[in-house]
Amino acid sequence: MLEPVAASRLQFAVTTIVHIIFPVMSMGLAPFLIYFTWKDIRTGKPIYEQLRRFWTKIFAISFVVGTVTGIVLEFEFGTNFAVFSTAAGDLFGGPLALEGMMAFMLEATFLGIFVFGRQRVGNVLYMISAVAVGIGTWLSAVWILVANSWMQTPRGYELVSENGQQVVTLVDPLAAYLNPRFLWMYVHMQNAAVESVATLVDPLAAYLNPRFLWMYVHMQNAAVESVALVLAGLGAYFVFRHHIWGYPIENVEFWETTLKFGLIALIITAPLQVLHGDLYARHVFETQPQKFAALKFGLIALIITAPLQVLHGDLYARHVFETQPQKFAAMEAIWETESYVPEYIIAFPTSMQDLLDPRAKDIFGIGIPGGASWLASGGDPQATIRGLEEFEGPQPPVALVFWSFRAMVGLGFWFILLAVWGGYRWIRGQLLEDDLLHLALMASTPLGILAVHLGWVVTEVGRQPWIIQDVMKTSAGVSSDLTGAEATATLAGFTVVYLALLVLYLYVVARIVRSGPPAPADLTVTERPETPTDEVGADD
Repeated sequence: MLEPVAASRLQFAVTTIVHIIFPVMSMGLAPFLIYFTWKDIRTGKPIYEQLRRFWTKIFAISFVVGTVTGIVLEFEFGTNFAVFSTAAGDLFGGPLALEGMMAFMLEATFLGIFVFGRQRVGNVLYMISAVAVGIGTWLSAVWILVANSWMQTPRGYELVSENGQQVVTLVDPLAAYLNPRFLWMYVHMQNAAVESVATLVDPLAAYLNPRFLWMYVHMQNAAVESVALVLAGLGAYFVFRHHIWGYPIENVEFWETTLKFGLIALIITAPLQVLHGDLYARHVFETQPQKFAALKFGLIALIITAPLQVLHGDLYARHVFETQPQKFAAMEAIWETESYVPEYIIAFPTSMQDLLDPRAKDIFGIGIPGGASWLASGGDPQATIRGLEEFEGPQPPVALVFWSFRAMVGLGFWFILLAVWGGYRWIRGQLLEDDLLHLALMASTPLGILAVHLGWVVTEVGRQPWIIQDVMKTSAGVSSDLTGAEATATLAGFTVVYLALLVLYLYVVARIVRSGPPAPADLTVTERPETPTDEVGADD
C-alpha cells in the first residue's frame, strides 16, 4: 500500500505522461494543417487535399482523446491535491477557466467546420476554421503553461491571514502571470497548523511571469518537432518499402511529400530547441538552482524544427540557470560549487553508484570543457555554478533529473544529425534512395514525444520537494483526508484506463495510416458552394 503522497504523485505522473501525447500531436499538426489547407485552396493540387484530409483524421482523434484524458487531470487537483488547490485556487482558477472558454470552445466549434464542412462552406470560411482550430490548440497551451510557470517562479502574490488561514493573495497579476518561466515553457509544460491559500493580488504579475514565455516556446517547438519526426518517419517507411524493397505503394508521391515536409520542419526546429534549452537552463539556475545541479513535408518539417529546437533549448537552459539555480545544479549533477564546469554531451554510468547517485566529476563521458559554465552564463566558460551542497533542505532526485536531462539533450542533437543528414541527401538528389537514412527516421518516429516526456521530468521532478517553488512543499499539498488505500486504488484504476485509451488511440491511428490518403477518385473536384467569399479562393 502506497502512502497518499507517493500514490498521488505517481497517479498524476502516469495520467500526464499518457495525456501529453495527444496535445503534442494536435499542437504539432496545427501549423501543418493550416499550410495544407491554404495550399489546397490556392492551388487546387490533389496532393494538398490528400495531405489535409489524411492528417485531419489523426488531428481529430488526437483532439478527442486529449480532451477526455485532460479533464481528469483538472479533477485530480481537487481529489488528490486539495490543499494545493485551496492554496493556489485564486491563481489557478482563472487560467483553467480561460483555457476552457477561450481555447477549447474556439477549437471545438471550428473543428466541426474544418472536419465536416469542406463541401458546405466557402473557401474563406473554411480557411478561417483551419486557422481558428490552430489558434485554439495553441491557446490551450498558453493557459496551462501560465499556471505551471507560476509554480516554477511564483510572483505577484502576498501572504495574508484569512479566517485563521494564511492566504497567498495576488497583488500583481502582470508579474504573476507573465513571469519569466511562462515565456520559456511556451516555444521549447507544508502541512502546518495554519493552511496556506494562494490569493491573487496582482494577476498581471502572476500570469505574466518570466518563466511562461520560455516554457511556451520550448513546448510548442517541441510539439512541431515531434510531429515532424512522425511525418518523416511514416513517410520514410513507405518510401523505403517502395524504393528499396520494391513493393508497389499506392500514392507513393503522398508519402514522399510527407517525408520532405517533415524533414524541413525538423531542420528548423531541432537547433532552435537546443539553443532555447540552453537559455532556459540558465533561467532555472537563477530561480531553481537545485534543479539544475541534480519525404517532402516530413523532411521539410524536420529540417525546420530540429535546428530551432536546439537553438531554443540553449536559450531555455540559460533561463533556468538564472531563475532556478538549484534545478540547474541537479540537471548537471554538480554537488560542489566550482567554475569551468564541463557540459557532458554523452555520459555513461560506470557503476550502480554512478547510476543512482551521479556526480558530474566522477562520471565517464564526453564533455565540453567549461561548457556548463558557458551554458549557464551565456558565454563565460569560467562562470561559477553553485553546487547542491550549498542549498539547504531536501534535494530533488538528482539521478532522475540528471539522466533525463542527458537523454533529452542527446536526443536533441540526434534530431539535428537527422536533419543535416536528410538535408544533405536531399540536396544531392539521393533522399529517396538512402535506405540507412530511412531506417534512422523510422526508428526516430516516437523519439520526439519521448524527448517531451523527458523534458517534463526535468521540469517537474527538478522542482521537488516544492509544488510551488519556495512556497508550498508537495507533501503539504496533498489532500489531508486522502488515505493510502484510496490513493492506491485510484492509481491502479486510472493506469488501466489510460493505458487502454493509449492502445485504442494507437490502433485507430494505425488503421488510418494503413488505409492511406484518399484515392484520387474520392477527391473534391469543383462541387463547392457559390458564395461571395469564393472570389478570393482557388477553386479553379
